[in-house]
Amino acid sequence: MTTYAIHNGRDLKFIKNDKLRVRVKCKEGCEWFAYCAKLPDEDTWQLRKLVDTHSCNREYKVKFTRSSWLGKRLYSTIKENPNIKITDISNKVHQKWNAGVSKMKAFRARRVAIDMVDGSFIEQYIRLPIIGLDGCFLKGYYGGMILAAVGRDPNDQMLPIALAVVEGETRDSWTWFLKLLIDDLGGQQACKSYTFIFDQQKGLFPAMDELLPGVEQRFCVRHLYNNFRKIHPGKKLKELMWKATKSTYHQAWEREMKELRKVNEEAYKYLVKIPPRYADENIFGVSNINHTGDKFMAKDICGMLPTCYLPTNGQNIWAQTPYPNVLSPPSRRLPGRPKRSRNKDGDEKK
Repeated sequence: MTTYAIHNGRDLKFIKNDKLRVRVKCKEGCEWFAYCAKLPDEDTWQLRKLVDTHSCNREYKVKFTRSSWLGKRLYSTIKENPNIKITDISNKVHQKWNAGVSKMKAFRARRVAIDMVDGSFIEQYIRLPIIGLDGCFLKGYYGGMILAAVGRDPNDQMLPIALAVVEGETRDSWTWFLKLLIDDLGGQQACKSYTFIFDQQKGLFPAMDELLPGVEQRFCVRHLYNNFRKIHPGKKLKELMWKATKSTYHQAWEREMKELRKVNEEAYKYLVKIPPRYADENIFGVSNINHTGDKFMAKDICGMLPTCYLPTNGQNIWAQTPYPNVLSPPSRRLPGRPKRSRNKDGDEKK
C-alpha cells in the first residue's frame, strides 16, 4: 500500500489494519477502495476487493513517503556513493516517483541507508575494539572511589574498558583492579605491547611494578603541568615545558631543557627529579620498530591498483560471539539552551 500510494501520488487512509485484514480508502474521499486478507495457515496476503478509480488530484507530497521506506530504496545508491548530498536525494525522489520530500526526511532516509550498508552506531558499539588508568572520588553519601581504565581505538576516540567502585585509592584496590584488567587484556605477555599512561595516583606505582614489571609506563603531561604550575607558574615556563614534551628527537629535548634551565633553575631541577622511565626523554628508544605493515609498501599498493576493492560492509557479516551484547550509553540532552563557552583551564584567564 505504501509503494502504491507513493507511485500514484495519493494519500490513503487505513480503516482497518490488523494481523488478519487491511481495509484502505482514499483520504480525499473519492471512490477508490482496497481490501486485503491474510490466507489461513500461510504468511500470504490476498487482495479480495479493489476499486481502482481515483477522481481526486495527484498529490506531490505524500505522507506515506517515510524515511524508513525511502532508505531501503536508496540502499544501492548509498553503497555506490556514501557521501551523496541531501539535495541529490531530493532530486532523485522527484525524478523517480514524482514526489517531494523535505530536507530533514531526506537526511533521515540517508541515515537509514547508511545504517543498512555500514551498520548502525548502536550495533557497532557492541564490537568496538577498545584500551589508561585513573580514579575519581564519589561524592555521595557512602563515598568511595571509581577506578577506570580507558583507551584509544584506531579512530583516535577515547573509550571505556573497565570501571570499578572501591573503598579508596590504595595499593590493594589498584592491585585487585589491575589483576582483573590484565586477565581481560590477555595476560602479562599481551600487556607488554601497551603503554600505560596515568597521573601520580596513590598505590598505583607499587601495584604496576608488582604485576607488570618492565611494561612501558608514562605520566600524563597535563597532570604533570598542573602540579608544576602550582610551584612554578608563568607562560614562558609553560611553553618551554610543552616544547620539550613535543620534541621528536633527543637533541631537541635537551635544547629546550637547557633553555628552561636558563629561565628558572628550580623549575629545571623539579622536572629532572621525575624518574627517567616516566620522563619525556624516555620516548627516544634505542631500538627502532617498524610499525608499517607489508601491505603498505609501494610494491604491494601498485599490485592492488588493477583490481577494484569494494569497502567492507557492517557487522552483519562478522562472526557471532557467545558473549552478551554491550548496550550503548543512552542519549541524554540537558534542559535549556546549551552553553557556548568551554570550561577554561586553571592557568587561563577567566
